[in-house]
Amino acid sequence: MRKVLVVLATFGLLLAACAEDNPTVGATAGGETAETGATGATGATGPQGPVGPQGPAGPTSSQMVSASAVSTGPQMHTTATATASCPAGTVLLGGGAAAANSNAAEPANVQIIVSRPMTGNAWQATGVIDVGLGTANRMTVTAYALCTV
Repeated sequence: MRKVLVVLATFGLLLAACAEDNPTVGATAGGETAETGATGATGATGPQGPVGPQGPAGPTSSQMVSASAVSTGPQMHTTATATASCPAGTVLLGGGAAAANSNAAEPANVQIIVSRPMTGNAWQATGVIDVGLGTANRMTVTAYALCTV
């Protein structure tokens, strides 16, 4: 019976292990790596690190900016797009949109299909007419941008 002697030097310590010819310990006779053993227990949690530096001050207040666009006609599938832009020196925090039908008796005939932030500190909204509004009616789309002050 052949014995295999494995010697490891780690952090200045000399460790030795002796095992019978076993494919699960050390290298196999052909020099290939054998199976990995079970994972050891998790070590203790280290000490808490130092407190980081104070971050920059956040916004102290906000303002709502809006812009509207009116559809060019009352026909079904007509769209209108409005873009509300934050003033210079402010930052866009969020936004929203609304679509209104000039025929208040049928508000469901128009809807918002796009409401999104745009590059350059602005919010864009697009509305569409779902059902023809009648000759004298139009859709108004309003984009709202919430900006820092």
